Amino acid sequence: VTEMQEDLRLFRDIREKANSGFYRYRKKQQIDSIYKWAFQKTKKRLSVTSFNKIILTLTDFEGSCHNYTEPPEELLNYLNRQKSFLPYALKYIEGKIVFNNNSERIPLGARILSINGKDGTTLMHSFYKYITADGYTISEKMSASVNNSFGIRYLLEYGITDSFTISFTPPYSTNVRTVTVPAVYLAQREENLKLRHSASVDSVTDYSVQPTHSFKMLNDSTALLSLRIFSMATGKEDPAFAIYVRFIDSVFNVLDKNRVKHL
Repeated sequence: VTEMQEDLRLFRDIREKANSGFYRYRKKQQIDSIYKWAFQKTKKRLSVTSFNKIILTLTDFEGSCHNYTEPPEELLNYLNRQKSFLPYALKYIEGKIVFNNNSERIPLGARILSINGKDGTTLMHSFYKYITADGYTISEKMSASVNNSFGIRYLLEYGITDSFTISFTPPYSTNVRTVTVPAVYLAQREENLKLRHSASVDSVTDYSVQPTHSFKMLNDSTALLSLRIFSMATGKEDPAFAIYVRFIDSVFNVLDKNRVKHL
C-alpha cells in the first residue's frame, strides 16, 4: 500500500514537471480530486492490473493523445502467452459491437449483446481509459473500444479466461442467441483478424499494412496524398527524415509542374 501511494506521488510529480499541458483541460481542483480518489483506492492491497487501471484513469483524465502508460513488460509477455484470447474480430458500427468474421456459430454482421456477462455498453466504456485522446473528444475511444480492445486489453481489464460466452442477435433478427466458444492463443486470434470481413476497407488507412505515406495522381487535376501515421522520423538526425523530405518535395514538385488544383 505504501509503495503504491509513493508511486502515485511520484507519478503526479513527473506529470506536473514534464507535461506542460497537465492543466490544459483540467483545473487544479479537478486534478486534486481525481488523485484524492486514487489515494482512496490504494488504501488496500491491489493487484498489478487493478493498480494499472487507476494509473490509466489518471492518465486519460488529463486529456492528451500523447499520454501512454502500460503495466510491466513481464505481465504483458505473460498474458500474451496465455490461451485466453477471443478468437474473433469485432467492429464498432454506429454504437454497436458487430461480429466481423465468417463463422458457423455466429453469423457475419451479428450484433454482439454481451460477452461473459458484460453487456456491450459496459464493455466499450470499460476500455475508454486505455485510449487517450485530446481534450474531451471520444470519437477515437468509441471505435477503438471495439476495434482494438478485445486482445490483450480484454485480459488486462477482465483477466484470463478459458472461454467466452457470447450473446448476440443475427442480422435482421431480434432473436437472442448465446454460444460459448473456447479461448485461443494470440497467434490464432491474429490469423482470424487477417480474415475479418472488413479487412480490405480497414487496410486502406492501416500503416502496418500499407506504406506509412504514399502519393498518386487520380486524374489530371486531382492528386491523393496519404499520410497514415505522422511518426515518419524521430528527428532530423534520423536517416528516415531525409527520405521523407525527398518524398514530400517530390510530391509538391509534381503538384506544381502539373498545376494540380485538387489535393
